[in-house]
Amino acid sequence: MIKQISLFGSRLKYGLIQAPLAGYSTSPFRRWLKRHGAEVTFSEMISADGLLRVPEKQKRYFEFHDDERPIALQLFGSDAGNIAGAVKILLPLRPEIIDLNMACPVRKVVRRGSGAALLEKPDQAYALAVAACEAAGDIPVTVKCRLDSGHGVGLAKLLKRFAEAGVTAVTLHPRTMKQAYRGTADRQAFRELAADSPLPLIYSGDIKSGAETPAVYEQTDAAALMIGRAAIGNPWIFEEARAALAGETYQPPAWKAKVKELLAFRDDLLVLFGEGKGVLEIRKFVGHFLRGQKGARRFVQDFYKAKDPVAQDKVLAEFLETVDSI
Repeated sequence: MIKQISLFGSRLKYGLIQAPLAGYSTSPFRRWLKRHGAEVTFSEMISADGLLRVPEKQKRYFEFHDDERPIALQLFGSDAGNIAGAVKILLPLRPEIIDLNMACPVRKVVRRGSGAALLEKPDQAYALAVAACEAAGDIPVTVKCRLDSGHGVGLAKLLKRFAEAGVTAVTLHPRTMKQAYRGTADRQAFRELAADSPLPLIYSGDIKSGAETPAVYEQTDAAALMIGRAAIGNPWIFEEARAALAGETYQPPAWKAKVKELLAFRDDLLVLFGEGKGVLEIRKFVGHFLRGQKGARRFVQDFYKAKDPVAQDKVLAEFLETVDSI
């Protein structure tokens, strides 16, 4: 089952998209996932207000390399004028997509009227979409959202208004703002919305392995799939998904090769953040990377105690000595 679709001016063979993840979706992370089969990458959330006030402080969130294309730069905010102004600042970078975040359930975002809070204010959400589309010109604008408090009743109407505004596609995480990441994503609600949507709906939520992607397509009738948390420390999930969609057997790489890649990714983080912060940044990936392996807890703890790259290398070398097949 190979899913071929044209989105954002690009032809996607499998419809596999890297989800935006606050605190994770840096340029090194996007490049790592792109090398393993993500067909579209997303930036972290970029504050429209912050971008207008102090653009230099936001620079890390929107800078990217050509090998990350096609790329979406994701904005969040609650003021239509600021959204339009932020889009215009990003235009010279010529991203393939400008995305509006109306999905984030984090309290500090929603209490400012941004993220998932916008779903309860459809007129305001529509105004932001209009402002972004008018400012973006020929660059496609997309929206990432959740189920509204009526579990899709209001969202069905809003999807039609997004289409009128000029939005080209919507990513839907089928949980409500109140649910945040608790419970399970409602794939049936997604399918019902997709059946009546004037826009392509991209599915996001609870994809835990590449092997399940054919089933997710069947369950949701999605235009494409967005993979997020399951890719943290596991970029190979996109290779696994491609194999599953092509009806092929997937053979994961040996642990020695995986550790080599993790350390190369760590080195890219060191370049981006500097050694002091880079050594800390890689820590949040290691637990995901070693999940399910014998002795993982001890090695993760030792890795957290490592103060520099040399010490981190040593911990992972010790881990490799415990792996039966490397």
